Amino acid sequence: MEKSGSSAETSPKRGRYAGGGTSPDVKVFAAELAMALVAQGVSISTVHTALKETSYSPAPRTLRLHMAALKKDEAPLSAEKATGRAPALTEEQWEIVFGRVLVGEKIVSLEDV
Repeated sequence: MEKSGSSAETSPKRGRYAGGGTSPDVKVFAAELAMALVAQGVSISTVHTALKETSYSPAPRTLRLHMAALKKDEAPLSAEKATGRAPALTEEQWEIVFGRVLVGEKIVSLEDV
């Protein structure tokens, strides 16, 4: 299979990331297939090279993480969406900040900061 152009051209349903728009079942199947092939003596690098020729090609680290989760009988994909960095402040901390701003007597200019 020859690849050309960006992933947006080849797969319009995909999001910003390579796995965007791919069914979780496909991702689990890819990890299960990789585990089965490795058990048959195929190297993980060969498995990953072969997956690059398919419509779902996870990063090597992602594939290893999914395989490790399956080996522990855990779900390889989280049901919770947790992307990016954790929030700088908790909700309680934001309430404290907002409360302090509301009761503040001094006018603060952004230019002074």
